[in-house]
Amino acid sequence: MNEQDRINLYWFLGLTFFIGWGLQFGGMYLLHSQIFRGMYLLSLTAPMIAVFLMFNGRIGTETSGIGWGMKMRDKWMYLLVAWLAPAAFALAGTALYFLVFPGRFDPNLGALKELVLQAGEEAEDVYDLLNRQAFMLLTLGPATNAFYAMGAEVGWRGWLTPALQRAYGRRMGLVYSGLAWAVWYMPLIIMAGFQYGHNYPGAPATGIVMMAVYCIAGGTLLSWLYEKSGSILMAGIAHGAMMSAGSFGLYFLAHAPEHYLLGPGTGGVISVIPMAVCAFFLMKKDKPDAKPRRRR
Repeated sequence: MNEQDRINLYWFLGLTFFIGWGLQFGGMYLLHSQIFRGMYLLSLTAPMIAVFLMFNGRIGTETSGIGWGMKMRDKWMYLLVAWLAPAAFALAGTALYFLVFPGRFDPNLGALKELVLQAGEEAEDVYDLLNRQAFMLLTLGPATNAFYAMGAEVGWRGWLTPALQRAYGRRMGLVYSGLAWAVWYMPLIIMAGFQYGHNYPGAPATGIVMMAVYCIAGGTLLSWLYEKSGSILMAGIAHGAMMSAGSFGLYFLAHAPEHYLLGPGTGGVISVIPMAVCAFFLMKKDKPDAKPRRRR
């Protein structure tokens, strides 16, 4: 990594963490669920803002190296993969979780009924809610969430991952990029119980480790889509689909558990396995590491 690339890397990480963590801490400090969610979604755009500032507002291919366009006639199948693969991984992870813990599965949606009743609504509405969520999962969810997820992908997959791959090789670049992405979530995991809740074994260290596994696996899939399609838009849609599908398995729990470290959310120890296995084979099979160039 030459001196300019190193400077750009420091600027990117500094700006991304400063902006993202600032919004996260602000949302947690205000202690209001809707405000917190809004500030969390806004914090997802921090990586894109960092790239925007680094390149003086010019984040096209010529300036930042980020690819935006693609010929849909030739590569339309990657849009289908981006839209549907996260749902497939979520369903596979959910099925695996309930195979391991069959007693926690409830076709009557016990945990969802508890949440609905706590909200003061009728328990009979849970099946309508499930149908609406399933519809959103496969249709509007990826596009809706992509509005925020694109801000993350422009930075993490569009700029940071290629920069790290040039310096450390393809596979280690994916690993380091995933680790940086996971560290970005640390305040939310430690303070807000993001993804896993509270009071799980080894908290919060085990939650941070599992988030790293999830981010490396998910980041590998998103990078693969970007590499194959040549468009960061595909990574943004897939990231949006991951956001939409991540908690779908929770609806089928008999009761809301004390924590979600093992699953059935897609970042759990058990439920992340299908995605992690796929990411492992993509890392291993696609193409060998490029050796980093050294300056003479």
